[in-house]
Amino acid sequence: MVTIHVDHSKPSPARAIIRDWMEKSAASLAAYDADAHLELISKQVKVHGVPELEIIDYKDWESQVRHEFANKLIKSVSFHGDHIRAENPKNIMFNTLEVLTASDGAVVRNGLEVVLRKETDGVWRVIQERILDEGEMKHFGLTE
Repeated sequence: MVTIHVDHSKPSPARAIIRDWMEKSAASLAAYDADAHLELISKQVKVHGVPELEIIDYKDWESQVRHEFANKLIKSVSFHGDHIRAENPKNIMFNTLEVLTASDGAVVRNGLEVVLRKETDGVWRVIQERILDEGEMKHFGLTE
């Protein structure tokens, strides 16, 4: 078993990578640019914890993004927090609170565990997401 310790007292290059990914994700949504948004997602992505679905893969995510962006169903996305859980030169695992605001004003808050991977082309993309339950969200302080 390998243990990875993150010293939060020292600056982490992972924080800049996470923030860049978050900013690009929010900007591509604001512009309804599905291609730019999908460029941030690995073709091997897996999303766990979606109610009534076992796993969402890239094909599912792409279909959802293209539908939501074409119909302008999501007004905005914001991220709150970047609690780094583990990092190495090719992977970063962190927790964040994602807040989606729909065009009709509905707001959805998801606590997420996200893994970004630096792929062979040098781009950091989400390779895995897991939707956290309420207990995990409280444990990680994922509130606005």
